[in-house]
Amino acid sequence: MTMATALEASWAMIDEIAGPDSIDAAKARALMVGYDARWKDAGYATISTEEEFRLPIVNPASGRSSQLFQQGGKFDGIIERDGRHFLLEHKTAGEEIRDRSSPYWRRLAIDSQVSMYVLANWQAERKLDGTIYDVIRKPATNPVNLAPGKMKAKAVTLEQSFGTIREMKEFGSYYGVKQDERVIWDVLEQLDRGSKPRESAFMYQCRLISVIGSDLNKYYQRQMVPRLDHEILEFANELWQVAKDINEARKHQRWYRNSDACMSWNTPCEYLGICSDHDSVDSEKWDRADSVHPELGLEDRGADLITNSRVKCFQTCRRKHFYRYEIGLKKRDQEDRHALWFGSLMHEALRTWFDCFRKE
Repeated sequence: MTMATALEASWAMIDEIAGPDSIDAAKARALMVGYDARWKDAGYATISTEEEFRLPIVNPASGRSSQLFQQGGKFDGIIERDGRHFLLEHKTAGEEIRDRSSPYWRRLAIDSQVSMYVLANWQAERKLDGTIYDVIRKPATNPVNLAPGKMKAKAVTLEQSFGTIREMKEFGSYYGVKQDERVIWDVLEQLDRGSKPRESAFMYQCRLISVIGSDLNKYYQRQMVPRLDHEILEFANELWQVAKDINEARKHQRWYRNSDACMSWNTPCEYLGICSDHDSVDSEKWDRADSVHPELGLEDRGADLITNSRVKCFQTCRRKHFYRYEIGLKKRDQEDRHALWFGSLMHEALRTWFDCFRKE
């Protein structure tokens, strides 16, 4: 496929998931326009996307595989350039990503997900040349109200009048993109009446494309994250120990609570009501999940599969791990946090984009 077709394919996926007229779709489409402009000439070919794995957990000291647990997960992608193969990991972030010495990038240097995925490729006899962290910064701006006082312009060219009443009146466009005449007239009539109409999803998208395009480095960064052999061996030992710790907790029912984890990301833990005796596992608010790893296409429940998310959950709060991964407790009618949902939307758009560059 051509580069343009890859962008169009990603837009089609966004519209399918989020609906063509939603604000989330507008933001995702704008981000993909910038992404395509930033990376379309990077020269990578796609080997695979969203590849799932399920492998033994091996004791590095003895070479013995665990009889209870396996490790599993899903690679965002494996890409190739000049005969070298790289693990690809997508992330969306809200903070500054241009500074390579920032805490954001320093944390990725020891990120356990990279270690687990490189180890999995190693066990599958596929030695990678590195991991590319592909980070997209989410725009902080949301749709705005269109106010007359903020939209006047003395400029005479289209570019100089972006986002103003003058642009809409004289050019019938908004940030250089032609708009539906009915939308323009509706906006102008509301402004004449003293109202402050809000940007439509399409107008918001046009403004975002302009803002993002003016500084691509602010919104798109990639960095190679290496893993040396001794670091992978160290992680393999840690993974073996985590599996032993989960087994010990399971045998003795030692699921300790960590009250410092009750408000991670300024959001109450979904199990806080149960832990504080304001709810119970048997109430009508809860179901038992068919799979404790809904992100993976498992044919079984996955209770003995250890993923990176499960490791982090166990290390954060053993009681939360018990509810989520041991008994598969899931809240009925619970909606995903918006940040997580938008991250998933971008993942699907990026997967579609990369699939257009499959190596033949």
